[in-house]
Amino acid sequence: MWNNNYETALQDWIQLREDTKILHIEEALGLIHNFWQQVPTIPHYLHYDDHEEWPGPWELLAENDYCEVAKALGMLYTIILIDRPEVYSTHLLQDDNYTYTQVLTDEREYVLNDIPGSITTSLEDVCILHTLNGEYFKNKIL
Repeated sequence: MWNNNYETALQDWIQLREDTKILHIEEALGLIHNFWQQVPTIPHYLHYDDHEEWPGPWELLAENDYCEVAKALGMLYTIILIDRPEVYSTHLLQDDNYTYTQVLTDEREYVLNDIPGSITTSLEDVCILHTLNGEYFKNKIL
């Protein structure tokens, strides 16, 4: 259950980041995916054309408004901040229905925000409309 109180949500997010540091990368990504699947969603909050104005991770938690893009952004921020050495590339990808967080590791590709309850390992049937490199957001927050 997602908590609308900023301090509680922040503590839960901090705990999530701590918990993922000791897990195998696939387990860590699954935990991140499931955490962000709990947020209450609204139809439209963030738009790809306005990505330069998107909130940072702490503002995202404070504003507590999550569309599919904001949910994927929360996943991306979490992955950036846990700073796992095996993650060498992240992207936000949008098709005509959803926004995904793509994570490339030494082992394989992972896709978060696709199927609730699980992460997938392929985007082969997805027609990507927009792509944003995770390095942009990493440079924005670190």
